[in-house]
Amino acid sequence: MSSASKVQSQKIFEKLKTKPANKWQWDQLRIMKVGGNESATKYFQSHGGTAALASKDPKTKYTSNAAIKYKEELKKRASADAVE
Repeated sequence: MSSASKVQSQKIFEKLKTKPANKWQWDQLRIMKVGGNESATKYFQSHGGTAALASKDPKTKYTSNAAIKYKEELKKRASADAVE
């Protein structure tokens, strides 16, 4: 994991730690349930986002076309999970 990714992960982890469990919204929890690093990696690789995934620049990685499409995909997966 690159240092930029570690910093991004640390920021997310700090947000997780500081937000009380009862403040999470169901959609946020579902997105975490249906997503994850392995899922994101597979999605990026199969949707032309390999270069963005390998980038050390977090802005490049998280604003790439693959990232934007993955966020949309996560919303769809979370909606489907809510129906189950």
